[in-house]
Amino acid sequence: MFKQDNAAPATTAANNTRGNFEPAIGFVNLYLPSRDGRRVKLGAVPLKASNEREKALFDALSNKENSEAVIAAVLSKLVMDFQPVTTGEGNLFDLGV
Repeated sequence: MFKQDNAAPATTAANNTRGNFEPAIGFVNLYLPSRDGRRVKLGAVPLKASNEREKALFDALSNKENSEAVIAAVLSKLVMDFQPVTTGEGNLFDLGV
């Protein structure tokens, strides 16, 4: 017989592979300027409590007295990369058959 477990699931990266969703504890939002001088949101990076690095970044950014300095430090170290998605026959596995 099926027993219902009312306990909340632990918040770990392993839970994500079992279908449990871990909500973000915060977001790093990315913006670009628009032609009319406003800023337009490009995207967001979710920060998860279960990820030690992301939690440390969240904690640093959450410190109101230091958040501007942390943002400046992150921007000075940020590396951007672009990888287009390629499709077609060349991307298929070569199984030799």
